[in-house]
Amino acid sequence: MYFLCAVFRRRFAFGESYSSAADSVIAEVGPGVMHNTEMNTSLGADAPRAAARTETSRDERQADVVAALTAVLPRAAILCRHEDTAPYECDALTAYRASPLAVVLPETETQVAAALKICHRMRVPVIARGAGTGLSGGATPHHGGVVLSLAKFNRILKIDAGTCTAVVQCGVRNLAISEAAAPYGLYYAPDPSSQIACTIGGNVAENSGGVHCLKYGLTLHNVLRVRGFMVDGEPVEFGSEALDAAGLDLISVVVGSEGMLAVTTEVTVKLTPKPQLARCIMASFDDIESAGAAVASVIAHGIIPAGLELMDKAMTAAVEAFVHADYDLGAAAILLCESDGTPEEVAEEIARMEEVLGAAGASRIEVSRDEAQRLKFWSGRKNAFPASGLMPPDAGNAFLRPLQNFRRCASSRLTSIRDAPAALRTCSIRAISSATSSGVPSLSHRRMAAASRS
Repeated sequence: MYFLCAVFRRRFAFGESYSSAADSVIAEVGPGVMHNTEMNTSLGADAPRAAARTETSRDERQADVVAALTAVLPRAAILCRHEDTAPYECDALTAYRASPLAVVLPETETQVAAALKICHRMRVPVIARGAGTGLSGGATPHHGGVVLSLAKFNRILKIDAGTCTAVVQCGVRNLAISEAAAPYGLYYAPDPSSQIACTIGGNVAENSGGVHCLKYGLTLHNVLRVRGFMVDGEPVEFGSEALDAAGLDLISVVVGSEGMLAVTTEVTVKLTPKPQLARCIMASFDDIESAGAAVASVIAHGIIPAGLELMDKAMTAAVEAFVHADYDLGAAAILLCESDGTPEEVAEEIARMEEVLGAAGASRIEVSRDEAQRLKFWSGRKNAFPASGLMPPDAGNAFLRPLQNFRRCASSRLTSIRDAPAALRTCSIRAISSATSSGVPSLSHRRMAAASRS
């Protein structure tokens, strides 16, 4: 417990020092002048001069930080010109942007530790960055901080087919792990929609899931060990490659902490044997409430599909135009339900799911004929985010209305799940939880709001 408290105390002290630095900038601007460096706006008669002084102060701060980093890192590993740091101003949450003082691209753990020690000594905020595919703003930089890009940590260090594990650096792509494990009949189960680009380090920071997390769990359930560094450059390790580790289960604290507790550099992941067969059902519904009820009904009947996803009419239309997944565009909502395992297990589960979905009001049920069609069904769901970029600006209201209706329905349907056996209640119901939690600010949003207020 002392160690856990020490972790939070380190982070708090770091954040407190930033607040003090921010206060000094405000004080420098002068009394009677309110200056918001986040929005680059100012009020008062001396606004132009105050803004100029603040900009000069930032330039001096940047020069000091870059000089200190250059003393311990190769110059090529430090980016400080605006045209070089511009690509790092945001992640996939492009509504929030900030220009960092510098971007550091280390190649070794020694360089990571050195950069962290310098920033900690100079009281400079550090934001670790993977591939920048996140939608929660976890990699959004601070205007007075440094971005620590870990993209060069991209080596798969070991694959052990005997223990079904892999040791990888934090910059290895999610899909690359499965590709490397494929010759052994294994794969890495968590599969976020951005798995072709997102990195395992980012997955650890965000506790990423994917369409198959209902059965196989989130990143937390598929990671055995995490190695990295504290904010002051001190090396730290959580978990173990053994089935269990002594002491507190701190890996469950670090996974999903969005880089607030440690910078991850190496991860040991679990590998899962590939199923013999997988088939996917596409079920159409005339209203989104019935689709939500079907989700609850599937779980209440003791069925844990390999994947269970809901898409409403607005999103299926956008996706169909983008990838041509052969979705039912006339349906108000569709459910994608997948079963995997042995051919006998799949046949039995598919039949049970067809019966449950039919009873829940499905107007059309189509089962994938082969692996190509199964992948086609899922390609639509996994391309929902890029497809939404083609939607007209006023499509938001059309999307939000059915989502709000579904959230109300889902909340009432949770009663059915509570009536299910205890073992099933512990399962993650992705189709419901992702919708009902959409209105809750994430840790990153709360962190950015706090930074704006300061």
